[in-house]
Amino acid sequence: MAMTRALITAAGLGTTAALVAAAAPAQGANSYVALGDSYSSGTGTRTYIDDGTACQRSVYAYPSLLASAQGLSLNFRACSGATVADVTNAQLSAIGAGTTTSRSRWGATMPGSPTC
Repeated sequence: MAMTRALITAAGLGTTAALVAAAAPAQGANSYVALGDSYSSGTGTRTYIDDGTACQRSVYAYPSLLASAQGLSLNFRACSGATVADVTNAQLSAIGAGTTTSRSRWGATMPGSPTC
């Protein structure tokens, strides 16, 4: 299965990047993988998913809201405090042949992130 990936970088108050991967959906699957740091996990919402981690993933974070609105199965890998190395070494592996959508977003304070 061929997968297309595009990296989009935008500058605003900080550096934000979105990695969007699209592939032909697996039969009956609509899988969304959310990668990144606190910018993606939802830190600050004060309502966190009890998943046994310190990642501060929230039902009010954009990945949760997007997955719910679009009927996607969410693989929520974004984690508060993640570095570029964490995303590269621990989160990217969640993207597989059955992944139909993936986004990676990080804020300006992420160690190792590009600057403008």
